[in-house]
Amino acid sequence: MLTELREHHAALTRWLDAHRNLCDAAQIDYQALRHVRWQIARVSRKRLAFLTDTVFPFAEAHAGLKAAAGLLTLRQETPAHGRILSAFVARWPMEAVAEAPDAYARAADACRRDADKRLLAEERHLRLLLTEVEWQPGRVFPPSADQMPSATPPS
Repeated sequence: MLTELREHHAALTRWLDAHRNLCDAAQIDYQALRHVRWQIARVSRKRLAFLTDTVFPFAEAHAGLKAAAGLLTLRQETPAHGRILSAFVARWPMEAVAEAPDAYARAADACRRDADKRLLAEERHLRLLLTEVEWQPGRVFPPSADQMPSATPPS
């Protein structure tokens, strides 16, 4: 599960980096920017589907564990986060980007920083929960939980 999440994060990070590079260029390539924005949306939807279908239910199944709280908080924040991203996209159609590229670059930079923080939080909270689950009696992982070696707690 952690490996899958990291794969989603790596894909999104590659596109966010490409977006950053386009925004930092002396002259923005608007056709490339349009493509990168579309790719960011596509991989973000895939990541959200994985979180919604796999990670958040796993956290819910282990809601009694302290480490589940971080993921459950992220789940609660997801709709508001989505509205913020939707508002950003609505505020910055490609025509608006072409009219004010510097303002867009500043706004996009803030948006990317927020995305970076969220990706770090997702991974950190999932790693903590997987570790706590591993140390529970009967430690049963879902089938895709990275085939992590089972550690035996000290006697």
